[in-house]
Amino acid sequence: GAFIIIGLTGIASFDTGVNPFEKAYMNVGTHASVANTIMTGDFIRETPNYIVIILTLLLAFGLTFLIRRQSPRNTIIIGLGFVIVTAVAGYAMMSVFRIYIQVLTPLVTLITTTLAVSVLKFVNSEKEKSFLRNAFSRYLSADVISQIIQDPEKLKLGGEKKTLSAIFTDVQGFSSLSENLDPQQLVNLLNQYLSAMSDIILDLKGTIDKYEGDAIISFFGAPINLEDHSYRACLAAVKMKRMEKIINEKFLQDKITPVPLLTRIGINTGEMVVGNMGTPKKMDYTIMGNSVNLASRLEGVNKQYGTWILASEHAVNPSMDKFLTRKLDRVRVMGITTPVRLVELHEEKQEADKTLTEGLEIFHAGLAAFEEKKWSSAEKSFKEVLRLLPEDGPSAVFIKRCEKYRKAPPDDNWDGVFNLNVK
Repeated sequence: GAFIIIGLTGIASFDTGVNPFEKAYMNVGTHASVANTIMTGDFIRETPNYIVIILTLLLAFGLTFLIRRQSPRNTIIIGLGFVIVTAVAGYAMMSVFRIYIQVLTPLVTLITTTLAVSVLKFVNSEKEKSFLRNAFSRYLSADVISQIIQDPEKLKLGGEKKTLSAIFTDVQGFSSLSENLDPQQLVNLLNQYLSAMSDIILDLKGTIDKYEGDAIISFFGAPINLEDHSYRACLAAVKMKRMEKIINEKFLQDKITPVPLLTRIGINTGEMVVGNMGTPKKMDYTIMGNSVNLASRLEGVNKQYGTWILASEHAVNPSMDKFLTRKLDRVRVMGITTPVRLVELHEEKQEADKTLTEGLEIFHAGLAAFEEKKWSSAEKSFKEVLRLLPEDGPSAVFIKRCEKYRKAPPDDNWDGVFNLNVK
């Protein structure tokens, strides 16, 4: 009932071989293992090649499906996980079930698939970053673009409600001016003007929505959050008026334009809808809502007061201590029912002219008297302002009102709110 296998096991006999488990194994033991396998019938079964090919394809397609939308980092982690699981599974099948699977082909395929997908993602990622930089460099500052590239979800199709600050600009009498220039001169003038003004907005991390002829529509606070977006909007407006003086000197000297370009600006801060509007093939990153409409209306209201920068109190209040401002009426503008206090924005306080500062103090005293219906006292203050600032538009407007109300006072229940029915 037994058999004996006799052979040399001495180190000097050189009767050694190799098996899957040991580098140097005495061959006499190999004969015993073979005999034992024959007697017990516990043979190792080798998986056919077609099974290995099918398994390889399934693993490759499964891995590709899982990692196609993953980040490059997750792609490598998942790919490495597939390789480890496949290797462990092959070892387990051999050790536990005596089934030999040729795992080299699946492992090489998984490694190759992971590397190929990672490289492809890297190439596509660089293309997307290049596209974003090229596309938005016309609208956003370099810092803002870098943040968008880190989180492209900020530019997905659709909108969100956010509190932002919007700016609308327009050049006074530009239509008449354009009639006196040929197309090439007009384009050259516009390009230089818009470039100078747009650079100010972009340097302050603002977003240019669009250009409408000589008009610029822009906003602050999206796609990147800016806690001080209202301050940036006001500062941009002030800097644009400073730049206007510089470029007008150049334009007149080079005879690019026969008259100076004078910009009217409207600013409002409030809740707006911002996002990519349109279709997946054609979209526009823009803002909309009543707060946007108010900013547009304020730009036009400058005409009625003889001012250049009009802002709502919501835009100016957060940074009132940084700018020289003048309070004007509480008004309802066309299309907006809620009254809003108009504020004229002049300059940063440290840059403000002393005469202008004195004139505005007198104006505010006159405005207080006006709202208390003390027409004569108010008119006296406004005339004093005109003595200091002969071309002051708001003072001239309020003097006419004082003269009118002295002759025909408003109703006793007048709330001091004016309705502006002209855009």
